[in-house]
Amino acid sequence: MEPGHQPFVYHPGHFFRKRFTATWAFTVGILLFFLPFSELKCSSITIAGNTGIGLAMGKEWEMATMGKNNDLFNGSDSNIIGDRKGAMKAGPSIFALLAIAAGILGILFSLSELKLRAMISMSAGILGAAMLIALMIQLKLLLRSSMPGSGGKSESNLNISRMITVQFTIWYYLSLISFLTAAFFGFKHHQIELQDNIDQMLDFEFQERKGDG
Repeated sequence: MEPGHQPFVYHPGHFFRKRFTATWAFTVGILLFFLPFSELKCSSITIAGNTGIGLAMGKEWEMATMGKNNDLFNGSDSNIIGDRKGAMKAGPSIFALLAIAAGILGILFSLSELKLRAMISMSAGILGAAMLIALMIQLKLLLRSSMPGSGGKSESNLNISRMITVQFTIWYYLSLISFLTAAFFGFKHHQIELQDNIDQMLDFEFQERKGDG
């Protein structure tokens, strides 16, 4: 090794200095909205499903292949399933729309030259993740509110109704993780920018004192 040559030493901060890490995280989080986000299930059988975009736009839940099997569901069972599926369509979900909006804003600000882009990216990531959690709570409450009382319902119908649950897919959780990751990258970028500013100020003071001396 040549005298005076300093070898490259890896430091975790090198990765977090990459400019577009938050941008990619937001992009992945939004693209996952095009995949199935939630499913209605009766025990282990998937009845219907919807994508993140479908939830945001208030689209009809699509019946799954197993849910269309008349050998499994017929008569009053089909009516119960139809009622639950219909109850889940409460128009466009404001929480899903806000999550998408947060992701788009996160991308735009992470690509900008604004001084506060790191803080805004972090805030957008937190907002997007919070809206996805709110979406989960909203769907669970919608299903619970659609559950019938005991009046006028047979015991078998009530049991089937109570077996129907709303569950969330791996794509939903990956989107949630993507938003949280974007928020973390924004936080790290902000930390690094603050440290760089402090280092520049200290270096400037050192140079001034050196010049005065």
